[in-house]
Amino acid sequence: MKSPGDVEHLRDAVARADRESIGRIISGMHPNDAARLVSHLLRREQKALLLLLSPARAADVVEDLPDTDAAEVVAELSATEAAPIVREMTSDQKADLLQELPAEQVDPILRGMPAGEASRARELMSYPADTAGGLMQTEFVAFPHVQTVDEVLAGLRARAAEIAAMPVSYIYVLDEGGRLAGVVRLRDLMLAASGASLDSVMVREPTHVRVDCDRRTLVQRFEQYRLMALPVVDADGRLIGVVTQETAVRAAGAEAATLMLRLSGILGGEERRDMPLLRRSTPRLAWLTLNIGLNVVSAAVVAAYQDTLRQAIALAVVLPIISNMSGCSGVQAAAVSIRELTLGKASTVRLLWVLRREFAVGLINGTILGALIGLVGFAWKGNPWLGLVAGLALAANTTLSVLVGGAVPILLHRRGWDPAAGTAPIVTTVTDAAGFFAVLSLGSLFLSRLGGF
Repeated sequence: MKSPGDVEHLRDAVARADRESIGRIISGMHPNDAARLVSHLLRREQKALLLLLSPARAADVVEDLPDTDAAEVVAELSATEAAPIVREMTSDQKADLLQELPAEQVDPILRGMPAGEASRARELMSYPADTAGGLMQTEFVAFPHVQTVDEVLAGLRARAAEIAAMPVSYIYVLDEGGRLAGVVRLRDLMLAASGASLDSVMVREPTHVRVDCDRRTLVQRFEQYRLMALPVVDADGRLIGVVTQETAVRAAGAEAATLMLRLSGILGGEERRDMPLLRRSTPRLAWLTLNIGLNVVSAAVVAAYQDTLRQAIALAVVLPIISNMSGCSGVQAAAVSIRELTLGKASTVRLLWVLRREFAVGLINGTILGALIGLVGFAWKGNPWLGLVAGLALAANTTLSVLVGGAVPILLHRRGWDPAAGTAPIVTTVTDAAGFFAVLSLGSLFLSRLGGF
């Protein structure tokens, strides 16, 4: 675990270029804890630290830094300094890092690596980041199906140093053409009878994914089958890589974090407070500027009912309550639709089904919330008509907001637009404008009974 003292001790050790002290501080840490500690250093200190560590240990630290942080600190290194560190990274992490680096820095780093490794890295970089090809690693253990259990165990012992660095959960079995024929769990391999063939202990037709399998489907496979790793095959069925459960979970977590930021109006889906000021300000400003225009619509509704507000000023107190509560309901519905879109369970084909389900929820919640705010309005002024206006407005607007929140992400996705970034301003504008209209129009209808308060 990191403590403020650890950060200062590490900073002091880096300043003194004291490799022994650095080793004592981080050698007993899990790589993830070490990366968190390193993230508290300045960029120049991080650069100095990586150069003081062995390439293998430096690679461990870089692999556990967020992708953008890792790219920024490696970008500070020369190609000669970076290449040994990048070479020690697993193939999937290596490709991810190189894709984050400026294009002019990638080729010099690759030229500093063995030709075979550089070629594999370029191949992995060619796959879209959100596919199995973009998430897989090319380090895996495979044997021909004609080999026996004894031969496989001997082969594993002979490659012990190489295999120790791999997250090996399964042994993959290949046919004569390099196609995936089966998979053997390590436990089954160890318990198999001496002399048994791989054919006799392997699971035939194992669960696998194509190299172009999208991330959502990949995560669903892991959730469905509870596997530690999934083999990745090309169009001809040849085994070309493996996606680990850890990688899939990390990718899903990164997607969720990006989604949360986009829902909050960070249009790029990425922001940290150590970023340059303009790089942080611009995505926020773009969303907020859009919202100025949209909020003019809500303001126009209020302006149209100025006379009603002057005669029943209590309605002004009710307005923000109605818009806020309805907005929350709309955001809840939108979140469910966006979640289902990521899982492939929502589409325009099912839009009517979504609307029916949301209408039922909106009707129940709207009725209950409307009754509560109605009682509050009556208790506040002792006027049942104020409570009726507030209650009816909230019930109606809650029902409308969940319909809008449920439908908008699906419709935006259908048009090829980002549902996470586009949903919030639309839902906010509709629920505000509709809520204001509901309160003020009902207020006008019952104005003589509301009285001048």
